[in-house]
Parts: sequence; structure tokens; C-alpha cells
Amino acid sequence: MSFEFVCPYCFHKTRVDKSYAGRKGPCINCCKIVTMPKLVESSKASPSDSLSSPSPAPSWLEDNEDEQVDNRRAFRRRFFVAVGTVLGLAVVLGVGWLASAPFFKQLQSQHNVFMGRNNLQRIAAALKAYSNDHGSYPTPTVTDATGRPLYSWRVLLLPYLGEQGLYEKFVLTEPWDSANNLGLVSKMPNVYAAPASPDANALGEACYMLITGAGTLFPASGPLNEKAVTDSPAETLLVVEVRNQGDAWSKPSDLDISKLKLQINAKGNNAISSNESSSGASAAMVDGTSVILPPLLPGSTLRGLITPDGGEELDNAEWIR
Repeated sequence: MSFEFVCPYCFHKTRVDKSYAGRKGPCINCCKIVTMPKLVESSKASPSDSLSSPSPAPSWLEDNEDEQVDNRRAFRRRFFVAVGTVLGLAVVLGVGWLASAPFFKQLQSQHNVFMGRNNLQRIAAALKAYSNDHGSYPTPTVTDATGRPLYSWRVLLLPYLGEQGLYEKFVLTEPWDSANNLGLVSKMPNVYAAPASPDANALGEACYMLITGAGTLFPASGPLNEKAVTDSPAETLLVVEVRNQGDAWSKPSDLDISKLKLQINAKGNNAISSNESSSGASAAMVDGTSVILPPLLPGSTLRGLITPDGGEELDNAEWIR
């Protein structure tokens, strides 16, 4: 004997053997656990009914067990895929938010400044090593016997920066833009590019220059050496940061004191400028230490830092060591 049962969740009708009255099991349609209603036996029931064998277990209890397991597995798979998608989206959005967050930008700026100062310290150490070997700092512009400009001091410094292989590829008797040497512009060492200026590295444009001319370490008569510095080596500029000069690193190009703007981060060329907009410009001193020259550094102080033998009395609290 069987009776008709309606699932209270999905309202699917199923015929169920009476032997399962009052028992629990999954609905054949929605798989939710349901309880069969209890049957009230009629007093007029036929004796043959009580002697009859119960029907085989209905399909909603037995025949669909494998299907129910598959359904549960499929649900779990969909669940984890959905969770993974949500978490992935959250990570992408989170990274995007962090990249635009003020504290992240500040952290990146600080990192750029730190790495830029590290570049300057390496260049200063290489300049000192060159001076020890040759008796003076390198000439800003290498010329041939006729006085024709060939290439920059940065080429001469390559062996002192661990770039001997690149140095050997240069034809030293030819200018920087000869057929051979021009092809090496794209090989600029990372040490010549400010970390805050990825375009400079891609274009082969140097972000660090010397200050040349009368009253500097690099006058027209020839470069000096550290022994010629009578001012404090810790208060004499050796190499400085520049921005957007647009010259290839191997091309002779530096800051001429007669044209130099005595304001840090002044617009245009011929200025000591930071590639990190929120910072002062970085520089390296004769003693090899790196400093930050703030935008409000007085012009008189800057000029005093440039001269190697001016005897100026400077307040070192005006710049950041």
C-alpha cells in the first residue's frame, strides 16, 4: 500500500510506500531532507493488507543515492569556484586600491628616493676610484685631438661601475652618435637612471650630472681631484640629480654653472631637480655621502655647496643628509 506525499519545499508529488511513513529522507526532486507524515490505520483495514509484503524501497530513498552524491559534489564545486572568483576579484580590487592609496604612494616615493640616493653613492664611489687611478676626476667631455666632442664622462666610468663589457663595446675614438656607439644608448646601466623615472631608463637618458664651469670641481682648465677641495668634502657637491634633460647618457651633457638655476626643482633644463615630485633633489658629496637638497634651499647655500674652495660658512641643517 502507498500514499501520495507532497514535498513542503518544492511541492513535488511522490508516491511513497506506507512502510516509510514517519521516516526522514531526501526529496527525489530537491534533495532536501523531509519527514514523511504518519498514517492513521483504518479499523476497516483488510487483514490481507497487514499480511502483504512492503514494496521495495522507493527511488527517492535508494535509486537516487548516486545522483544525490553527484549533486552534492557539483554544488561543492560551484561553491568553491564562486568563492575563488570572489576572492580573486577582492585581491585585484585590493591591489588597485592599495596602488592608489596615499600611504602606498608615499611608501613608493620613499623607496624611489632611497634607491636614487644609492645610485648617487655608487657614482660618487666610481668617480673617486677613477680619480685615484688617474690623478683627477674624469673630464666631463672626452674630445679627440682636434677638440671635437666625443662622449661623456659616464662612458669612462663604466669599468668602475661593473660595466667592463659595455665599455669594451664602445669605439673610444668615435663620437657617442657614431653608427656603433649610437646603438649602445639603449644599453644604459640602471645606475644612471632615477628609479622614479622609468622613461629615462627606457630612452637611455641619464638622470645624474656634474656641475661644470668656473668655480666648480670641473672648470674649463680641467677636472680637479679630492685633494684640491679645501672646503669640507661633506659640504661640496660632486654629482646631482636632474629631470627631463632629454640627452642620451653617453652624450656630453652636464650643468653649466653660468646657466644654472639656483632654485631646486626649477622648471625646465639647467636645474638640479628631483624625479620624485614630492621630494627634494638628491645629490652626492665629495666624501661620498648622499643628501637631499630641499626645494626651499637658499640660492646662496646652493652656490656655496658647488664651490670646492669658496670658504663659505654653511648651515648643514638646510639640507638633509
